[in-house]
Amino acid sequence: MKNPTISVITVVYNSSELIEKTIKSVISQNYKNIEYIIIDGSSKDETINVINKYSNSIDIIISEEDRGIYDAMNKGINLARGEWLNFMNAGDIFFNDNVLEDIVKNSYLLKSSIVYSDTIIKNYKKEIKSVANFSDSIFIHQSIIYKRKLHEKYGPYLVDNEITISDYIFFNQLKDEAIIKYPNIISIFDANGISSQANSFYQKICYDFFIGKISKKYFILILIFYPIYKYIKNLFK
Repeated sequence: MKNPTISVITVVYNSSELIEKTIKSVISQNYKNIEYIIIDGSSKDETINVINKYSNSIDIIISEEDRGIYDAMNKGINLARGEWLNFMNAGDIFFNDNVLEDIVKNSYLLKSSIVYSDTIIKNYKKEIKSVANFSDSIFIHQSIIYKRKLHEKYGPYLVDNEITISDYIFFNQLKDEAIIKYPNIISIFDANGISSQANSFYQKICYDFFIGKISKKYFILILIFYPIYKYIKNLFK
């Protein structure tokens, strides 16, 4: 398709101060063939009121309790009708208003099943550029646009209250798919969310060791020195 539908899904819970900038970023995209879906986990703050302010620009709004972020993401996938998916969760924004239009115009979607890019990570009022490399499993979900049909082939995101890296596990299965790196930046990621927690880091290291991606020696060294690195980093915040 010349102008395929891209389903942008926002998952949110109790983020009334962050959700508006995400909504504005999505609905301001110059590419107009977007299906916008918001999955709210029955927020207890003013989140749903903020969302409803923009209801005319949002295709689907769901507000109900869920089993966590990946359950909510799976709900969005099941509702999506677009050929392509992107997750832009509360606090995250597209790098600029032309991102999706540029990706489509330059035929990146025609050449691949997955398009990804570097990411700007915003944390503690600082912004740094994270250089992505899909083959090395260095990527951030918000800077990935991928075919919805991949979930038919590889299944949904794993839902478990203790697992915070279901997206990392899912994308590590896709190494044999057609993957293209977009030369510009797709998103600015709010690193204060769940995926930035230390627990996610340890889960990734354990998963990499389990699938044989890293050696036992490297695994042990990381477990020893990562807490020291975090301690020193926190001293200089």
